[in-house]
Amino acid sequence: GLYQPTSSSSSSGGGGGAVVDESLRLKAMELARREAELERRERELMDMGELGPRKPKNNWPICYPFLYHNINAEIPRGLRRTATYLGYIGWMLISVALVLNFAGSLLTCFSRAGEKSGIERVIEKVKFMLFAGIFMIIGSPVHFILSYWPLYQAMRTVNIGRFTLFFVGYAIPIVFCAFCISGWSDYGPCGVIVAILYFPTGTQGNTAAFVYNLVMGCIWAGLVAYFVLIFIMAVIVFRRENHTLSK
Repeated sequence: GLYQPTSSSSSSGGGGGAVVDESLRLKAMELARREAELERRERELMDMGELGPRKPKNNWPICYPFLYHNINAEIPRGLRRTATYLGYIGWMLISVALVLNFAGSLLTCFSRAGEKSGIERVIEKVKFMLFAGIFMIIGSPVHFILSYWPLYQAMRTVNIGRFTLFFVGYAIPIVFCAFCISGWSDYGPCGVIVAILYFPTGTQGNTAAFVYNLVMGCIWAGLVAYFVLIFIMAVIVFRRENHTLSK
């Protein structure tokens, strides 16, 4: 007759199916574990990749940060850091000098002088104050962008291109301050020429305007020497890196 499976054979078949199911379940769990591990490692690698090239958070100026500026963190110790600090102080000094220059233009133009002395024509006084005001407004940001920031980048990277920008940019304040020593009032600076116009002689001249313009001439001269010193320090660093302008 027909083959009838015994109880033992049916039980053994059922047991084999259970073993296969358990094996598949273990394999599926292992695959899931490996997949989770791969995803975790992938996330770690992605995080490391994001942290690696991420730029530092902008921190300057404090009121409205638009760039990252940290001398201690980015400039190595020694002459490079010293030159950068002096450059940063120089930016603040010329900013103060431009404010003092504008105040001097107001003092000069509203000071009375004797006949045929001082700045007589109204248009000349207006030009004096106008140019002094323009210098005060734009001088500080222009110096930072064209002069100090190239110095900072040159000291940070010691790159020939950065040094080239620095040499050009830092010549500007040196020439500007040298011009301001003259005190050519038609173009805004308080200095020697204006001091001579108000030189006190008897009833002529004005002592306050004379002294103020003479002091401003000395301030401009001091800034020239200060900026030349920074320029020389940068040249020393440039030579230490075995750079030449021909490169």
